[in-house]
Amino acid sequence: MLIFLGFDGVMHPASGDRVLFAHRDAFEALLREHAHVEVVITSSWREVFDLDTLREDNFSRDIQSRIVDVTPLIPGAMRWQEIQSYLDETRYAGPYVVVDDDASEFPQGWAPLLLCEPAVGLDAAKRDALAARLAN
Repeated sequence: MLIFLGFDGVMHPASGDRVLFAHRDAFEALLREHAHVEVVITSSWREVFDLDTLREDNFSRDIQSRIVDVTPLIPGAMRWQEIQSYLDETRYAGPYVVVDDDASEFPQGWAPLLLCEPAVGLDAAKRDALAARLAN
């Protein structure tokens, strides 16, 4: 299973007085409970940092190998289109969930999306919802 992961508004609040990656420990604990899950980064941070930097600077050593890729940067495309391009290019046909905070980047009611509140990020309720999806 894949998680397509945003950073701002998911791993930490999108703006304001925030601690970067405030939800990292809880997110990683969830990954440790679900060994079959790998992560593809969709965050705009991929426009500035390469995969190795994103992996090594932001995730614990035991989780780094499960951060497997980033979605392609497609000028003018919405995030869901970049995810679809990734799925097409890699021929991945398994289950996936998208964790993001920007509803405008996705079709309304898009089933794979787990939408976080930008001011909060991946709080306990959203982690529970994610855990339920990963268990299925």
